[in-house]
Amino acid sequence: NRTIDDGLGDVITGLQVEYLPLNSPNNTGEPFWKHEDQCNGCAIMPDRTKAFDETWTATTYFPVIEYMSIGFRFSGMAIYIYLILLNYPENTSLVSRTVCNFRLDGSIVGGFRHETDGTLNYEFNTLAYSNESMGEGEHTVLIETTGNESSYVAFDYAIYTSDASVNSISTLLLTLSLDSATVLIRRRYPVVQWQAL
Repeated sequence: NRTIDDGLGDVITGLQVEYLPLNSPNNTGEPFWKHEDQCNGCAIMPDRTKAFDETWTATTYFPVIEYMSIGFRFSGMAIYIYLILLNYPENTSLVSRTVCNFRLDGSIVGGFRHETDGTLNYEFNTLAYSNESMGEGEHTVLIETTGNESSYVAFDYAIYTSDASVNSISTLLLTLSLDSATVLIRRRYPVVQWQAL
């Protein structure tokens, strides 16, 4: 099994998670999605020591935003996505509801909904979506929130299963589109060709 961390990305390929929108819609210049180390003074602060790799990335969706997403790519045959959930009482001003859909290779394949139980407890390592029936290959996942309900989404990590060998991973990196993330990956993980003396 291989891990895709919210902040560190894919531990094998180096591919990063993409968050949209990038900036807050109120034109403050602040990032819309915040990592745990960007959230000083935030009203909602999950305990980082209980999160995978002590990192998380989260935001609150309001209908005026219209659409937000978390996206990543991987090569494998199964995927498991884990979120952090809130349980603040409904009479507070904090949104504890989590609502999102999961889009795999362009098609919506599932959804997740959590309503607060009012206990003030955080729930870590919550499996929000899993799929073990996809074929081995390259896949794209989007975690999307849209519509008329406010929603707090905190992404912690995903795990995927793959039969790809190290050589297959190198091939995947070399065949990805030439965007900035791919260029960065190639710089970090050069493919070395060995020759016999």
